[in-house]
Amino acid sequence: MSQDKRIIKSNEANENLETLKKEKRKTIYHIIIIAIVAIIVIIALCIAWFVSNTRVKGTGATISADMKSVELKTYGSAGIHDDLLKKIMAQENPTGNSWYQKLTNAFLETSPDKYSVNWLLSDQSKVGNYSNKQLDWEKYWKDSNNKREDYAIEPGSNGRLQFSVVPKTTGNITLNMQLSLIPYKYQDNKLKEADETTKTFTSGHILFFLEKSGSSNAGNESATNLEWISNGSFTLNIPDAQKDKEYSYTLYWCWPQNFAEITLAEKNELNKENEFLNGRKPILSTYANGADVRDAIAYADSLYSMVNNPQRYFYSNLTQLPLQKEQPELLKIKNKNMQINFSDKETKDAFVALSSYYNQADQYIGSHANCLRVKLEMQPRIQD
Repeated sequence: MSQDKRIIKSNEANENLETLKKEKRKTIYHIIIIAIVAIIVIIALCIAWFVSNTRVKGTGATISADMKSVELKTYGSAGIHDDLLKKIMAQENPTGNSWYQKLTNAFLETSPDKYSVNWLLSDQSKVGNYSNKQLDWEKYWKDSNNKREDYAIEPGSNGRLQFSVVPKTTGNITLNMQLSLIPYKYQDNKLKEADETTKTFTSGHILFFLEKSGSSNAGNESATNLEWISNGSFTLNIPDAQKDKEYSYTLYWCWPQNFAEITLAEKNELNKENEFLNGRKPILSTYANGADVRDAIAYADSLYSMVNNPQRYFYSNLTQLPLQKEQPELLKIKNKNMQINFSDKETKDAFVALSSYYNQADQYIGSHANCLRVKLEMQPRIQD
């Protein structure tokens, strides 16, 4: 092949890549537009509900606790999407026996018996469900031109949820926690749980982590580690717990804007800014073990990573099915291959294809869910 032909072929490849990049940006933009305007993606990560499990039994040297032994605590005030929570609570308790439905005010910090918490997200959670200026949000929505989508979350959103555990006795406490993310869809003027595919995609696209201080400088994010809550389960250990002392915890959550933020490094193999990140940093970059957690999400986790459980992350509009493990492009994610060998054409083609499949899963969420409910259940144990 002559040099001129090689140059022409190279130029054609560059033009094709630029076209793919432009299409990628259009896809990302389209998803954000869908999230904000067309379908109102996930307007209520404001709905967080603590449920206590009192059916804990003990054997041997382990002394189980009833719910008088541990109290959950958090803070909140009237929220913009309170009417959605009220609707869900009413559907689950049609007789009106829920303590929430009996209150004259919209919310209290905890339930009257202190065994459960109705958790409203603060403004710091960045989902726009905090306000102390409006007492009746149902009337507000009915009588104003404000739109819920102004308070929606979308790909690129992130925030923190904070809660506390207050022991009512001393001892070594282990709390087994289960975090559930439940999408709802409006049907027949009711909020019904979305289909299983939507639930699966939300569990893979909206990620939750438990913050753990990695050094004495706990206020510095770079000194803080994360534990990925990959399947919703995590454990809290309080050694030598003191009665009535408040032990605080923080959950960090994020909805990555795109596939690149999980799989690509900020610098490419040539140590240049990675243009596919569009000026953004990879997710979790400010955390001490952020790179390791990203690797776990991408390929290292044997059960819940993109490589081993692609049904949580990728969708094909063509087949109308989630991707399966046999998808050949998935092999290019393994062992940081997309970071260290990105200039390889096959790797780059795989990246573009998987980016599209990832975006299509985001679009599926947007067209099949109107709001999210975060549910945290606990089973406390007091160890002798």
